[in-house]
Amino acid sequence: MNIFCIISAIGNDYGIFSYQERLDQLKNTIESVHTYAPGSDILLVEASEELIPEEDINYFKSQVNHIIFLNDDKYVTFLKHHSKDPSPNKFEKKTVGEIQSCIAFLEFLSQNPKQYDRVFKLGGRLSLNENFNLDLYKNEDRLIVLDKEQWYDDWIFPMRLWSFSYKNLDLFLNLFYNIQSHTYDHVTNTGELKVVEFSFTNFVEKLQIPYRIVDKVGVCGYSGLNATRIDE
Repeated sequence: MNIFCIISAIGNDYGIFSYQERLDQLKNTIESVHTYAPGSDILLVEASEELIPEEDINYFKSQVNHIIFLNDDKYVTFLKHHSKDPSPNKFEKKTVGEIQSCIAFLEFLSQNPKQYDRVFKLGGRLSLNENFNLDLYKNEDRLIVLDKEQWYDDWIFPMRLWSFSYKNLDLFLNLFYNIQSHTYDHVTNTGELKVVEFSFTNFVEKLQIPYRIVDKVGVCGYSGLNATRIDE
């Protein structure tokens, strides 16, 4: 069995979509996993700054196996309070949220007795489509990411779809702890919330994590603060 970890922040002040639009996109994301990866577990990590209505929370509970809420995450609060800029820009807030959301789902998996074959990280504004092929990941231990355009353009993190073998869970938890630690030290020493040099790509290569770049992963939707439409 596989698990899809969906990272979302439907209630926030960055990006161009309204709450309702983000909610509809997230519902499509969840439904697409049920359609194109049936039988998979789903873990939703919700990092909204705004409170989510109870009716929406109840909907998520009916559709996913686990939910983690990060609206009171202490690390995100620390970065906001120690930055020279009392209101971090949208890019910085999105990046910090991505770091902490990834750590949250990795820690959850490490503490959960249930084990999986493969772990997929999927953005909440993206959906699997007919090009998604689970056979691509069978008997594959390496990290799998999209083509080089995503690998280098999304240079903080691949925001779309990436995955790894469950048996390498500790390796990826260590990767994100490294990113978190370097970001924390940088903010403490400089007061600047800059995480570019502590990117996913850099640490994958520094820690010598084997990876495979593929041409198509089978996702569609919106990517980045400018909501670039993608179909890959």
